[in-house]
Amino acid sequence: MITPGFILLVFVVIFPILFGFAIAFTNYNLYHTPPAKLVDWVGLKNFINIFTLSIWRSTFLDVLQWTVVWTLLATTLQCTVGVLLAILVNQKDLRFSR
Repeated sequence: MITPGFILLVFVVIFPILFGFAIAFTNYNLYHTPPAKLVDWVGLKNFINIFTLSIWRSTFLDVLQWTVVWTLLATTLQCTVGVLLAILVNQKDLRFSR
């Protein structure tokens, strides 16, 4: 019974992570897509461009800022709602309890 779960894990989680990591080091875009040109490795050039080109730097920093804000708000809200629901469910005088 572990095989279907493992296969699902490989195709839904592990393969996309490895593919994204490999694509990060190529110049994959509209004009350089497989199979016309299978792989054109550019190394760390993409990561250097994020910080050296002004338009990419501002976009990257904006996206990073919203990612941090979203992460903090979502985590705080989920923990707060979870604790409040746990307190509500554990009330002794809850109307719908057994």
